[in-house]
Amino acid sequence: MLFLEEMIIRRELSDNFCEYEPEYDQFEGFHAWSQKTLNEHRNDEREYIYPLGQFEAAETHDDLWNAAQNEMKITGKNAWLYAYVLGKENIRMDPIT
Repeated sequence: MLFLEEMIIRRELSDNFCEYEPEYDQFEGFHAWSQKTLNEHRNDEREYIYPLGQFEAAETHDDLWNAAQNEMKITGKNAWLYAYVLGKENIRMDPIT
């Protein structure tokens, strides 16, 4: 049953957020608690740091991240589990975050 919850409700929540938040893809569009947390960890040391082009090309050290990114490039979408991977790993490997 948990799988159905994640598959249906979380997708609907994310679609709804993107529909009604004009800055859904910008830092300013994040909820205040999320901005606060990201700002608190902005200067954390990161083992790997990649420029945007390397992310987009799926050329990182992480095979699972690369697979998820390639799926996104080819199909325009991700399986729900890969979306979690992309979000978490992007924070760990992106100097801008």
